[in-house]
Amino acid sequence: MARIRVPLRIILSITIVTAYIIVAIIGPHFYPNIAEKWNNPDLWKNNPTNASPAFYGELKGLPKTAWLPSEYVNGKLIFTYDFKYSKVPKDILVLTNSTKK
Repeated sequence: MARIRVPLRIILSITIVTAYIIVAIIGPHFYPNIAEKWNNPDLWKNNPTNASPAFYGELKGLPKTAWLPSEYVNGKLIFTYDFKYSKVPKDILVLTNSTKK
């Protein structure tokens, strides 16, 4: 009896589809009630709108995004951040929110 040889791309695609199905089944158990929480504005109001996701920063070796505490001195807001880099940063980007009420 001859053995049927299955191409590697078929095995790979079945493996990927199976992994997606397993993640889709198991994933909601790690974050219960995520559908109800998703549209809750109280959970999103303090998130920076233009910040890159945390996993992207880790992949690129960027420092973590952080909320900086501020201090009001002589009519100015002073933000203090303790920089800890192995190399001197060359591309620091400061984004301000200029919306006024």
